[in-house]
Amino acid sequence: MSNSGMRISESEKGQAWLGQFRPEHVPVAIRLLDSLLFVRTTEFRSWIAEEITRQAQNGRLALYGEREFNPNARFFPDLQPGKVKRAIGAKGPPLVKPTRGSPYVGSEGIVAQLLSELARRKDIAALLTPGPDRLRPIKSRGPTHRLAIVTDMIGSGTRIYRMLDAMWRTETVRSWYSHDRLPLEVLVIAYATSPGGRERILGHRLGPQVIVRHVAPTIWDIEPDEAPFKTLCGYYEPRPPHDDAGPYGYGDAGTLIAFGHGCPNTAPPILWNAGRDWKPLFPERSGVDFDLLDRPSQTADFGRRLLALNKPRLADADILARFGSFSREALLLLAAISHGLRDSVMLASRTGVEVARIESLLFTFRAAGWIATSGAITTQGLAELRAAARVLPTQRDIPIDAVSVYFPKSLRG
Repeated sequence: MSNSGMRISESEKGQAWLGQFRPEHVPVAIRLLDSLLFVRTTEFRSWIAEEITRQAQNGRLALYGEREFNPNARFFPDLQPGKVKRAIGAKGPPLVKPTRGSPYVGSEGIVAQLLSELARRKDIAALLTPGPDRLRPIKSRGPTHRLAIVTDMIGSGTRIYRMLDAMWRTETVRSWYSHDRLPLEVLVIAYATSPGGRERILGHRLGPQVIVRHVAPTIWDIEPDEAPFKTLCGYYEPRPPHDDAGPYGYGDAGTLIAFGHGCPNTAPPILWNAGRDWKPLFPERSGVDFDLLDRPSQTADFGRRLLALNKPRLADADILARFGSFSREALLLLAAISHGLRDSVMLASRTGVEVARIESLLFTFRAAGWIATSGAITTQGLAELRAAARVLPTQRDIPIDAVSVYFPKSLRG
């Protein structure tokens, strides 16, 4: 079988992993596996580079990679001698520090390499992990007051929250933050986030701006009933269990995302932890084997998500084939809203549509009268869904992109 359009559950590795389940558990395991968002390393690097380039146009960035901090650490530990606690030093936190003395470097190595490349470019206004002396104004330029923490994934949010705590614990940073004319801005740039991790970071007293591309699906929200996935992860949890993660992943996050450079420990351990009688899909949390696997076709992916939203008519491949990518995203989002979902973060997690596109489509839906101010679908919105389900294949020449079929006003570009 060709790899083109292959789902992970259909791959050789996926089939071997599924072969460990009892027959009655296989359907649930397949649904869990095909809900996994797999991100190629090249795709991750490209988006991070584009976002940093875009953000740097709004003012010079100080770039820091996500890494571990001790609970009571300062972000800039060196202080000027004297009574005034003024942070000094040209260098900020090291970009890479192996976890708990381990010789292995995690995803921070990929991020560190990328940030190093971007900081060398003359067309990007950015400093690489600068200390307080380099953030202060000098003769050739003003102060750098925009600090960006960059990572691939916000899972439980623990590491980034500790980094923010370390910033707050640094008296100099607090002084910059409270400056009247040029207050400090803190950005957290991540390719993906769990819903809980994002909420936790947004609640920090530094008030960081969280910029992400995707909200990762989790075992708690890929389907209305989480019980089958919860039971599956608990029943097959590898023994001995991982020190830091329960059956649903670190912090019970239950994220269903993996990258070409690794699977986060916030995913259920059945995906990445080996046991006496268990072989994981991502051994040692490595995603290298899947980095070259072609992703499923967009039509199949949209169809699967629509089926999960109990929209079998719209999930018909022949119907979806009549719509372009933009229209499919609009259909999927409108179907999710009709299913009772309101919050944009949960909509992004459930549909797989990018966060920025979710916000844009919600604005368009409100303008068109398809959803109310409360976020609930309106009678007109339901009518649009019914109209989409009636777009059947015919022998006539009609546009492949059905924006002109049932998005007559607001979704025309």
